Amino acid sequence: FSTTTPGTYFFEVINNQNGCTALDSTVVSAEAELPMVMIDQDAAINCNGDEVQLNAVVTNANPNAVLADWSSPDGGQLAPGTEDLLTPTVTVPGTFNLTITDEATGCTATDMVTVVYDTIPPAAVAAVDGLISCDSETALLDGSASGQGPNVTYNWRSLSLGDVSDNITEPVGAPGLYVLTVRDTLSGCVATDTVLVVQDTMPPLVTLTPAQNLNCNRDTVTFAASVDLDPGTFTIDWGNSISIIEGDTIARVTEPGVYTITVTNDITGCETVLTREVDDLDDAPEIV
Repeated sequence: FSTTTPGTYFFEVINNQNGCTALDSTVVSAEAELPMVMIDQDAAINCNGDEVQLNAVVTNANPNAVLADWSSPDGGQLAPGTEDLLTPTVTVPGTFNLTITDEATGCTATDMVTVVYDTIPPAAVAAVDGLISCDSETALLDGSASGQGPNVTYNWRSLSLGDVSDNITEPVGAPGLYVLTVRDTLSGCVATDTVLVVQDTMPPLVTLTPAQNLNCNRDTVTFAASVDLDPGTFTIDWGNSISIIEGDTIARVTEPGVYTITVTNDITGCETVLTREVDDLDDAPEIV
């Protein structure tokens, strides 16, 4: 005889020869409800160095009447004294298997959780746009290629001036090394990068041929300029009074006067101004 219904069942045996009987009974009870356990989501040990506390939630059983057995197949470690708790503390990351046993029924349930190291910092990329020059009093510190997000902060610091800004970009007016620190406020992980801000306010070094004068033997004076900059990185303004210009560095004049030559560094905007005076000594001798 089999049944799926709980209750008390009686079994009677009758001797057909003498009419004697024997009676016995048994109780069929409902199977105990199996316990269940679920560990909160995976966690991580980060750069803050904080220990991670696991939390196992037991249902279908009295949490105070279950035995907890934790194990780790890959070397994870729990803080001493917490190994038999439902809320142990993880000191070394790893995979943790939990088996609970209901002391009332002997039934068991299992779950697992993985605790990892989260020590990867956000990227720190420090750059500078421009330089401090005759054209610009500031250069722009630029960290926009760094890691970004709602939990990421930035700090610019000058090795000589101290803290400069907490903005991802910042104009600065002093040359030198600047350090960008990028921090993940959740994990505590930090990355740094450095950049050099350059100042160039030096005027170009220009050599100009000495002044000569016009006379009966010389009807043209030549100006030749030599500049300590790479070709294509400077501009020479010979002035409106010079009409004969050859190439970038040579000019010729045929009239007396004071001539002003301006050489400009196209990158920095710095200038050098030189003047040359040309006299007309073309005085023919008188015939008496």
